[in-house]
Amino acid sequence: MSAIREASSIEVTAMAEMSQREQWLCSNNLDWYVVEYDDGEIDLKHKTELSSILECGIPTEDFGILSVEQCWNGEDLRGE
Repeated sequence: MSAIREASSIEVTAMAEMSQREQWLCSNNLDWYVVEYDDGEIDLKHKTELSSILECGIPTEDFGILSVEQCWNGEDLRGE
């Protein structure tokens, strides 16, 4: 039982050392995106909130967005 507690403690410590951006990328599914604005702020947005960019192709610069990264929640993205 102590091995399970130790492994859990290591996992909690690792998550605590991750930045907010990294935590969001690793803990949300493919429907979520981490958005970084040109003023340095970051935000977590659902794909429906980004439809102008994702579906219509409006440039991110029009919204003051520096980057948009899709969350992956540890999913295998290789398509195998």
